[in-house]
Amino acid sequence: GTVAHEFFHAYNVERIRPQDLEPFDFQRANMSNSLWFAEGFTQYYGELLLRRAGAYTDEQYLQEAVGPLVNAMLNSPGAARFSPVHMSQQAPFVDAAAAIDPSNRANTYLSYYYIGGANALALDLLLRQHFRTTLDAYMRAVWQQYGQHQQNYAPARPYTLPDLQRVLGEVAQDTAFAGRFFRTHIYGHQLPNYPELLAPAGLTVRRANAGQASLGARLSFNPDGTATLGTTLIGSPLYQAGLDREDVLLKLDGKPLKNAETLQKLLARRKPADVVQVEYRTRDGVRTAPVTLQEDPTLEVVSVPAPTAEQLAFRKA
Repeated sequence: GTVAHEFFHAYNVERIRPQDLEPFDFQRANMSNSLWFAEGFTQYYGELLLRRAGAYTDEQYLQEAVGPLVNAMLNSPGAARFSPVHMSQQAPFVDAAAAIDPSNRANTYLSYYYIGGANALALDLLLRQHFRTTLDAYMRAVWQQYGQHQQNYAPARPYTLPDLQRVLGEVAQDTAFAGRFFRTHIYGHQLPNYPELLAPAGLTVRRANAGQASLGARLSFNPDGTATLGTTLIGSPLYQAGLDREDVLLKLDGKPLKNAETLQKLLARRKPADVVQVEYRTRDGVRTAPVTLQEDPTLEVVSVPAPTAEQLAFRKA
């Protein structure tokens, strides 16, 4: 996966580069509006190359690439609130940078690798279904206009976001579509309709752990049989109950939380919508709160049981 991703970078980012990263300066933070395209579209193609090369089966490709992109987009609070352009601008703060300040990025951020890759998937499916063209054709057009001509080991014409939108309009032969896609999905944060987009390929989006109860929490288990809570996601059971980062869970249903396995056994006895009592230690002492469990939100993309010949042909293409 790493080799395929970096191999595609020889084309996208080495030959095709965003204007807001030219010339690159190693002495300052290089903020860009375009990492959703530079890194995100590369993320999509790195995995797609593995399927095209035969390193993945269809099932592996769905499990390793398509499912994680769709799950990240539809379950990330940040993706529903902020745009791919905004996520790109956050790179100086999140990409291997270290900060001592607590943040709420679990609710406000989704990596430009994922939000960009997920939008590449959506755009590829839209182009194939409605415009008789592909993301491949779009990438070739971008390369021909903004990557093919080089000067001093750099593109003669690095691209801007309006450039990417204009080329999309040319490839789709529909400038209104290009404007709408950029307005809603790149400058905006409207989530693509993946069930609808994947249906022509005989693929469906479903809950990976249907019927399983979940706290929807990131926990760090401690040697004393407690668990420290990470940032609670908006809408999750513990968020709804008022718990937050660094609260310490002491007991669930009156039982200590020794490890992840213990927690899973306790949840396995319950169903979504069940109410459990959670004893926890917060900044002002020990409290007990009723928590309404939810169905595990994790999504996966799988083939329908009996895809048609037309669906299989679309999938193969």
